[in-house]
Amino acid sequence: MRQYFRHLRDIQLLGLVCVTLVFIGLFLTAQLQQLEPKGSGWRRIDIELLQKRLESGDLSDHEAAWYHPEIEGEGDVRDGEPGR
Repeated sequence: MRQYFRHLRDIQLLGLVCVTLVFIGLFLTAQLQQLEPKGSGWRRIDIELLQKRLESGDLSDHEAAWYHPEIEGEGDVRDGEPGR
């Protein structure tokens, strides 16, 4: 009789593990369905539209006028002394 109860507990544990795995699977599939709508996730660049805007002059094909590479010492602040 004791072996029967021990096997019954093993079966119950196995059932609990299976039910838990089913719930995890359902949760993950629900999360994947929420990621599918268009516009979510990583941004995608429309190369054709970008090329048209470059050709029309709406955009320029060079870096911004305000951008310049960092000059050594510029913006380097250590111990309260700029440019050190």
